[in-house]
Amino acid sequence: MQGDDVILMDETGSGKTFGSVLALIPEISRPHIGITTLYVVPHRDLAYQIESWCHKLVSAQPSSSVDPSTVARALARPNTTYETFAEIRKNPPRILISTPGALIDAMQMGGLRLESTVRRIIVDEVDAVMKIPPRYRHIQLRNRHESEVAQVINKLLRLMWEDRRPKPQMVMMSATLKSHVRSWLFNQEGWMAERVVRLHGIQEKLDSGEFESNERTTQVTHSVVVVEADGRLRNLADQHPDSGEPEERARGILSEDPGAVLELLDQESEGGSGFIGDSWQQTTTSTGKGLTLPPTVLEAVATSVALDVSHRALLVIPTGISIGPVVETLRGFGVEARALNFREEIEHVSTRLEDEHKAHTKLRAPNIAQGTSPDHHSDIDEEFVPNPTLLVATTTVVRGIDIPTLSHVYIAGGLGSDADYRHIAGRAGRFGMPGTVISFVGAKGAEKMLGGTRERWIQKVFEKIGVQNTPFPHIG
Repeated sequence: MQGDDVILMDETGSGKTFGSVLALIPEISRPHIGITTLYVVPHRDLAYQIESWCHKLVSAQPSSSVDPSTVARALARPNTTYETFAEIRKNPPRILISTPGALIDAMQMGGLRLESTVRRIIVDEVDAVMKIPPRYRHIQLRNRHESEVAQVINKLLRLMWEDRRPKPQMVMMSATLKSHVRSWLFNQEGWMAERVVRLHGIQEKLDSGEFESNERTTQVTHSVVVVEADGRLRNLADQHPDSGEPEERARGILSEDPGAVLELLDQESEGGSGFIGDSWQQTTTSTGKGLTLPPTVLEAVATSVALDVSHRALLVIPTGISIGPVVETLRGFGVEARALNFREEIEHVSTRLEDEHKAHTKLRAPNIAQGTSPDHHSDIDEEFVPNPTLLVATTTVVRGIDIPTLSHVYIAGGLGSDADYRHIAGRAGRFGMPGTVISFVGAKGAEKMLGGTRERWIQKVFEKIGVQNTPFPHIG
């Protein structure tokens, strides 16, 4: 962060966002009179996570008397009120972390002026923030309306130029910062200087021999489950159920009676859940856009969470499907499901397993004083396993987020490009940890069932990014 413009591309889970936050911390001891860093992110959960990181890093500084709330503040809709803007103008943080919509509100309606104080603009997931098309076509981009947030940045740079102030440092980051995205950035007038620091983490590691090109993909298992028009499930490599091949044996735990399995896994609540045993008489979760989530998909997810997940998992559903009914259905299956919400539950989502173990140990401590032997206490601690939590989110709000101990990602359709798959699947296996990604796609004739994600399309994506399909064990 010495002042040069930066273009940073590295794989998902490599620590790009956290590294950029760490680089800002040395500035906290310096006096400031306004917002010096504008940090733009694609969605509010990432904004709240970065805010939390900033506050924790500031609090951890030795002999620091700086109030963390004065260092960083997240701004996201719907919390873009006149009262919020007035408070920011009165007590500006050093770092403002904003979503595109909130930044537009702040500049156009909130009277926020940054041209006299801002020294740095960081854009995380720049291809998503700027809504750059997946493929670069000069004619397409020339005729395409510029994104609103790009217009806001253009206006800010123009005001700074008119006031004869130096251009702010520009830091652009993404795991999918491909050549057409870089070309778009350099075509923006006044954004990037002639001298630019280019950091390509993947290529640099390959060139140095630090790891082979397939090292990361071997850390993460990728599975595809195909959903037929009638809701039946099969693995990607399986022959179509109507192909005439006899099915002499049940190939997995969900192959014959998923409801019975889930009934055994469900906690024996009085009266039952009302969802178990007759899955195709259940109400399919759907919207007016033709998107549907068959009950068998949620049954398969619930079974996998119960049998495979030790701590946390993430279910990503197509944008347009309401999260509430999905969460309630999963809870009916006995899963501890909740909507992903970093603003309300940042501590829960960010808690690591060892921290929960410490909290559990602290709760157990009184038993020792009451006569329980230390050895017995130790045995209890070793057996401590928290209930697995399934977080539910839509495809547009998971890019960039980091959830400790997340082992499984379930993708229930809604993918539009291989970049979408990379970013969503990248929530698993972060920082070199093993992970599992299970994708549900529509078979021929059932493409609309899962937001248009098709069987043949996912096969091409796997070929392109170089991953192998591993059969989902609970159906085949």
